[in-house]
Amino acid sequence: MLTLLERVPILRSRDFACAQAFLAERNIDLALSGDGEDRAGFDVRYNGVYLPGIWLGYIEYGAAVTARVSPRRGDYWVHLPVRGQFESAMGGLVTECNVRRGVIASPRETLVIRSRPGAARLSLSINGETLAEQLGALLGDVPGAPLEFMPGIGLDGGYGASLAQALRAAAARLESEDWPRSPLAANEFEQSVMTTLLLCHPSNYSRSLGRRVHPIAPRDVARALDFMHEHLAQPIRLADLVRVSGVAGRTLLKHFEDFEGQSPMRYLRSLRMKRVRDELLSGRTQSVARAARRWGFAHAGRFSTEYRKRFGEPPSATRQRGSRVF
Repeated sequence: MLTLLERVPILRSRDFACAQAFLAERNIDLALSGDGEDRAGFDVRYNGVYLPGIWLGYIEYGAAVTARVSPRRGDYWVHLPVRGQFESAMGGLVTECNVRRGVIASPRETLVIRSRPGAARLSLSINGETLAEQLGALLGDVPGAPLEFMPGIGLDGGYGASLAQALRAAAARLESEDWPRSPLAANEFEQSVMTTLLLCHPSNYSRSLGRRVHPIAPRDVARALDFMHEHLAQPIRLADLVRVSGVAGRTLLKHFEDFEGQSPMRYLRSLRMKRVRDELLSGRTQSVARAARRWGFAHAGRFSTEYRKRFGEPPSATRQRGSRVF
């Protein structure tokens, strides 16, 4: 049986009253449904990790339950079934979810999820204010109407399959990495998820986000690059780059692709990897892992592979050369 994020449990209980009270504090009303046999299997698991603007978790109840998520939370939810089926209903629109179809819920009305026995899902919760700020950064203006996503998302291919793969990979990484202690890594993940969601999944802002961008201006990118170099050791958001460059985020993304051949966040990651290399060559760092973690690379094995691919040698070899020079 597949259970994700087992190393970061939040709640595990067969006591329905305990689970009900836990969720009530989070503006979620939980009720048992089905017959007595369905209810007997109640065994809730909430595993997950809290980042500044995002929660990524694994949820299963064992029994058939109905969960009502109040719009007072103000969060956007992405629910991707891992096993079994559940039904999502909001504003009269019902979405049947299984391993081939998930749902994205906007905090417009109460979201009702009817989960069947044995169902499990990977869930992403994004703070509404944080996502609105990211939308404003992409548009280059404060959004007027509330953001609303199209609920259904296919998981067989395209963006839906890529999103599911990215969240599963993130869940696996969060089990082996200490992201809460790595603000740069957490910020990189949040920025990537929110930007891709806004640009790729249909919403009431898709047309505005897809409009033709302004003509290319090298100075826009130059201002963003200067800011990156000056604040490399701090979490950098797309909103920060929009502010200093003076252009909308969707325009800045296009300009970076044209001038640098990559997104701003990937370019930022490259700069930080170069900073790790500089530290290793200086001979003053105590370990490769510590230098990598300081610059936002929380998984030593993955960092080593990426480092070797870019520089043609493992980071340990760079450190050895640096220690001889020092």
